Formats: sequence, C-alpha cells, structure tokens
Amino acid sequence: MAYGPEAIVLVLAAAGTSVLRLTLPVSLAIAGLLVVLVVSYCQVIAVHPDGGGAYAVGKKNLGAPVSLLVAASLVVDYVLTVAVSLAAGAASLASAFPSLQHHLLESRCSITSSRCAWLA
Repeated sequence: MAYGPEAIVLVLAAAGTSVLRLTLPVSLAIAGLLVVLVVSYCQVIAVHPDGGGAYAVGKKNLGAPVSLLVAASLVVDYVLTVAVSLAAGAASLASAFPSLQHHLLESRCSITSSRCAWLA
C-alpha cells in the first residue's frame, strides 16, 4: 500500500502531464474499494466469530477446490509482496546513494540474501 500513490503518479505522468488531474479520482476509487473490503470483512467476521482465514472460510462455505484456489492466490500474493518490497528498497537505496543507480539488480540480490540469512 505504501507504494500506491507513487505508482499512480508515475503511471499518470508517463501518460502525459494533462492526465495527472486523474490522480484524485483514481485515489477516490481505491478508497471506495477499501470501504467495500472493510464491509466485506465485517460480514465475514459476523458469520465466523471464531476466526479463520481465507482458506478456512472458503473451505467451509465453498468447498475444497475453491479453498485450494484461495491458498494458491495467497502464496502468489506473498511472493509479489516480497518482490515489490525488494524493488522499492533497491530504488530507495539508489535514490539515497546515486552511485548504486547502475547496480539495482545487485542491490536487490543482496537485500534478498540478507533477508534469507536473517530468516534462517
């Protein structure tokens, strides 16, 4: 979420400066989606007060095939979250230390290695 506003402005700026006026409507649409998400979570919590994640709720209400799809999508989400975090971290390092600008791939790999070593 932290990279959203930057990404919105970057994509709209690439489309042209006259399109930057769409930043507020796009942000409002995202805020509206978040409101729908909160209402949806409130409904799930009301139906499942004992808790349970997306996999458990999907398995109970929609069956095993749907719950496996949910589990696969969660794994993909986690991998993409790490990828975006690594890219943003390397870009931040490159902006703080301009000499690293030409070594973004190496800095992403070193960040990955340090995270893996920390987790092990």
